[in-house]
Amino acid sequence: MPDVRIPKPGRMRILAIETSGPIGSAALLDGEDVVRESHSPAPMRHLEWLMPAITAILDDAGWRLEEVEGLAVSRGPGSFTGLRIGMATAAAWARTRGTPVAGISTLDAIAAGLTAAPGAVCVIQDVRRGEFAGAVFARRDSEVTRLTEDLVGDLGVVVAVVPAEGPVLFAGDALEHVWAEVRDRLGPRALAAPKQEWSPRARAVGRLGYRRLAAGSSDDPYLLLPIYTRSPVR
Repeated sequence: MPDVRIPKPGRMRILAIETSGPIGSAALLDGEDVVRESHSPAPMRHLEWLMPAITAILDDAGWRLEEVEGLAVSRGPGSFTGLRIGMATAAAWARTRGTPVAGISTLDAIAAGLTAAPGAVCVIQDVRRGEFAGAVFARRDSEVTRLTEDLVGDLGVVVAVVPAEGPVLFAGDALEHVWAEVRDRLGPRALAAPKQEWSPRARAVGRLGYRRLAAGSSDDPYLLLPIYTRSPVR
């Protein structure tokens, strides 16, 4: 593996990859500023979609491969196949070119991508077979702080840890199925984020990845593993 290249202080060109669900996205960022982003519904087609999308945004931005100084990739929870494709692409790039890589939680990326006012946020993702993965966050300005670790179980396991008072903003693909039950449990305290923000985007993955990499934290591409929350069904 080549030596990891250390980006110049104060700037970093990031390639971000998000393939944890049915909407794939890839983005280029200069620091936290989004330069280009491509996103497309690609259920079961991430393998065919991802590399052409990356090539297209690099060409459109006028970036050469060697100008990418850092990688950020969604680790899940999410689709077994989608995560494997995105992380394998990022890991292979990092190993081949010595580019530092940061794995980012899908739940963190959804929370960071919300445009709502500050306050409590609960992200819930459907991990199938009647279970959900979730976490609770606090938003302040553009910063998102975790209040819990990842939780996996039925809806009650996740909802039980939201703050006891005040409004709670919910996001995540599980709301397609459980929003009525969430409202039954929390009443008017439960607020739903705009539906277009329920899915993670590469731009949020990239911003979170940039913050980690700029602080000197990265992952070993040989040891970076997805968060599936459960074994894949065979």
